[in-house]
Amino acid sequence: MKRNRFFSELIETVARASGEKPLKLALSRLRANYGYDYFAYLNLHAQKVHAVSDCPQEWQAIYLARSYTTIDPVITNAKRLKRPFEWSIDRERRLAGDDVKRFYDEAASFGIRAGISIPVRTGNGQFAIFTLASSRDEVMAKTAELDIALAVSAVALLHAKFAQEPVAPPAIADLNKKEASFLKMVAEGKRMADIANLEGLAYKTVVFHINKAKAKLDVYTLPHATARATKLSLI
Repeated sequence: MKRNRFFSELIETVARASGEKPLKLALSRLRANYGYDYFAYLNLHAQKVHAVSDCPQEWQAIYLARSYTTIDPVITNAKRLKRPFEWSIDRERRLAGDDVKRFYDEAASFGIRAGISIPVRTGNGQFAIFTLASSRDEVMAKTAELDIALAVSAVALLHAKFAQEPVAPPAIADLNKKEASFLKMVAEGKRMADIANLEGLAYKTVVFHINKAKAKLDVYTLPHATARATKLSLI
């Protein structure tokens, strides 16, 4: 099966690449060779999410800023199924609740409509997920045809590679005025759309400053960002 060859090549790609950026570029080339439009790796541990993806940057910013990890059906199904699975927005949207339907519609607007996801356990009840996504409605690979052991082994190796990369220390002392102000508003209960209206800014501008603040605080979710900024007396 062609998709099984993908995971064989993934093992070779991971073994050859050194560093997160070269590995990300290699993964982009590999998924393109097999007809997929995007890849995404998520390592969910404690309150943090380590994400590496070539999905559109705007979608990545929105996904993290709105803490979509709490409603993303890929994450929900990974926790429930604990095995590789395929998914299709076109097929599953009809049975979803309103929040998930809005999530699906937003993902589809960025060309993310179907895919296959492989979760692996990483210890202490945590897990990582590797996803291959397509802009087409149909699922490109069926898990019934997949060599599960090969796929899981390849993703486990990928996770180990990303996990061993050194993490730069956070630059927590230099939140600028907008970053601190916007985080303070979030801590007070305002949504980013509210902040954009109050400040007369485009929504994506607010998202940009919030994401810069989260990067400096070395966190991936808004609740964690506001909690850390408050603890450090930055807001």
